Amino acid sequence: LRTYTPVATKEERGLFKKMLQETIGSGHPVNRDTFHNLTMEWNGQHVELPNSKQEKVRIFPKYVLHLLNHYKKWRLTNKTMSAITEANESPVVRALKHNKGIRVEQGTYTLHGLGTTTAHKPADPPLPPVMMPPPPPPPVMMPPPPPP
Repeated sequence: LRTYTPVATKEERGLFKKMLQETIGSGHPVNRDTFHNLTMEWNGQHVELPNSKQEKVRIFPKYVLHLLNHYKKWRLTNKTMSAITEANESPVVRALKHNKGIRVEQGTYTLHGLGTTTAHKPADPPLPPVMMPPPPPPPVMMPPPPPP
């Protein structure tokens, strides 16, 4: 289920991240009251309405649920990015990147640079022959009726 989070512009995403990091860094718990306070600050200090039609609004007003929903999405993305970064720093991934990883050539899998030998892919078993059903019997002709 996708949740609409109207924190859409580059400026809004940057402001959201900055405000959230300041809140978490100051030791405040992340709960609904926190998002109520963030919304009040967002709408009171950061939203500026344009003076003319040519000016663009870069930070739009938000409701508490807008910031709360965006936080859920942001937290999931942050966890994913942290996991990817952590995996990229693992010794195995670094070795694979350094040694150009795994090469596949003509059914042979070789893991280069880690002291392994080449292992051959097992051959696929042959397919059983296809059996065709026998042809149907010829139609039976009925003898003509006897003459009267």
